[in-house]
Amino acid sequence: KIEEDALDSLKDLTQLYLTENFIENISQNLLSGSQTLSSLSLNGNWIDDLVPGSFVQVKELKELRLQNNRIKKIEKGVFQPLPNLRELHLQNNLIKEIEPGSFYTLQKLQHINLQGNSLNTLEDVLSPEPPSLQSIQLDSNRITALHDDSLRGQSRVRMARFNHNLLSKLNKELFRDFLMIQRLYITNNAIAHIEDKTFQQMTALVLLDLSSNKVTYISVRTFHELQKLEELNLSDNRIKHVEPSSFNSL
Repeated sequence: KIEEDALDSLKDLTQLYLTENFIENISQNLLSGSQTLSSLSLNGNWIDDLVPGSFVQVKELKELRLQNNRIKKIEKGVFQPLPNLRELHLQNNLIKEIEPGSFYTLQKLQHINLQGNSLNTLEDVLSPEPPSLQSIQLDSNRITALHDDSLRGQSRVRMARFNHNLLSKLNKELFRDFLMIQRLYITNNAIAHIEDKTFQQMTALVLLDLSSNKVTYISVRTFHELQKLEELNLSDNRIKHVEPSSFNSL
């Protein structure tokens, strides 16, 4: 345990590294004397619960690292006091639930990493307005399906990773706002069906990795309008039929 007033004298601190320790919780007043803090690293500890109010004193925080802990749930309001946060690292925890709206106040968030958790959905989590997110990593979860509005409004995302999940299909509404995406990875899932024109809005896409799925059929409209695509990986699928001219628009 770190006593609440332990950091009070560090008035001009901008970066704090407390990685690879045995910290179990973050008390509400622990960071009250660190209002200039821009980067906080708490990865590799024993934190299993995030209490609303833990970050209320560090409004200038831009980078928060909480990976490799034991966090099971993200409550709405935990990150509300962090309007300037750009990077949020929550990978390799035990997260099963993220309450709706949990990231809505992070309107400057550019990078979020949630890989290596136990999520099975991402519904109503990311804020659609304003679109600031540039990368999202959701590898190695248990996501079986993504709601049509799961990624709504994310028009500035340039890289997204959904590898090693349980997705079985992709529909054209899911990625409709991915207007600036350049790299999309959806490997090692169970995708058997890709709806026509699913990737149609991705006119900036240069890399698409769909390897290690269960795709059996490629239609002439599967990769419609991907004129900038440089790398397409369809290895280790179950493709039996490819319609004529399926790759003409690439």
